[in-house]
Amino acid sequence: MASTELSFFDSYPATSLASNGHSAQLLKHLRSRIHDFANSLDIEDTLNATLATLMRDLSTEAASVFLFSPDQSELVCHACAGPVDLRGMRIPRDQGIIGTALELRRIQIVRDVQQAPRFYQGLDQATGFTTRSLLCAPLLVQERALGAIELLNKRPTPENPQGLFSDLDVQLLDILASAAALAIRSATMAHELVRGETLRRELQLARGIQERFLPPFNAADPIVGLNQAAKNVSGDFYDYQRLPDGRYAFNLGDVSGKGMDAAILMARAHSLYHCLAKTQASPAAVLSTLNEELCEHAMRGLFVTMIGGLYDPASGEVVLANAGHLPALHRSTTGHFVRYGASGLPLGIVSGQEIMEQRFSLAGGSLYLYTDGLSEGLARVLRLPDDTANLERLINHLTPLPREQRLRQLAQEASQLDYSFDDLTVLLIEEPKHQADQARP
Repeated sequence: MASTELSFFDSYPATSLASNGHSAQLLKHLRSRIHDFANSLDIEDTLNATLATLMRDLSTEAASVFLFSPDQSELVCHACAGPVDLRGMRIPRDQGIIGTALELRRIQIVRDVQQAPRFYQGLDQATGFTTRSLLCAPLLVQERALGAIELLNKRPTPENPQGLFSDLDVQLLDILASAAALAIRSATMAHELVRGETLRRELQLARGIQERFLPPFNAADPIVGLNQAAKNVSGDFYDYQRLPDGRYAFNLGDVSGKGMDAAILMARAHSLYHCLAKTQASPAAVLSTLNEELCEHAMRGLFVTMIGGLYDPASGEVVLANAGHLPALHRSTTGHFVRYGASGLPLGIVSGQEIMEQRFSLAGGSLYLYTDGLSEGLARVLRLPDDTANLERLINHLTPLPREQRLRQLAQEASQLDYSFDDLTVLLIEEPKHQADQARP
């Protein structure tokens, strides 16, 4: 049981449990409150009911429970009973009698707050309530302080005309504070588990929505892609669609940062490009429009690196526009690579920027677009600097494989050390016939 601090007052008359006529009733209520604590996950409702009981049975004018804020800098009132509502009110963690109780880890009794230099008057000034005396117990779990519980203004009675808190009051509050602290800790842990499970389900839902953004595989299409999220949601994306004139519009991008903000921006950039590509013939024009939109509605400094393009299966012509992204790799039929680097800054940083286009013929070769999760992951596995040549060598080695299998193998090679290292996305443009020819013995 916590020791009692007799600061700021003269000695108070002791009253034993056995001699107090209300002890049986008080202990009954005490057992009931502890039972409520043990069985309730709505801790604030339980605390409010407990404070009302304490006020009645210990004959006080008010009671309150203060808990630490998430950053531990303040104490916030979570429950109260009495003539004024203190819920939500805050006090500095080291102020007042509560601060003393938490610092010393002991119950504090103050007979006359006017003689207590450390009494915090801010709450009385804000509410109009007048505190005369108080009893304050820290809420401790294995010496970890969660907050404190206060009883204010003991009412005078014929048996206690001076209205002094007794040793029975101290013992009851000490026991109840211990039970309340354990209940608060248990309720907090239960809430965190529920919140974690809710978040997990929400992330799974978000990932499912992201996956529905990705175009379905069609063996007849000359484009195939793969997206591997490091966590539940990804900041990488790709898309392709066949236009009415037979050409394919495609893009691949990477949002800076991780988590839900990046996923939201990813969804926004993906949807905008998909829509704009249907009406604007130039990939550079699409990226420029997208850049203006992202700059106008910036999200906490996030930006997007992105490649957009057009592919004409009839002629083999590719048109590329690269906004701050890694170079696209064009592999010829002989295994020679040409890199098409960025011609503009990432999207969402500077409005009005000019993005250039690059044109070339696929000429029976292959075009790879990818995010840094592929190139950096491969460098980690190989323990080499992040160099595009690493990826080119691996692509040459895997070229005989069918397209889908090739992309899965690329991802596997780059993820050997840690699948959660980074989002990984790769897009391959290659005619299915070329794949079939290479697969023949």
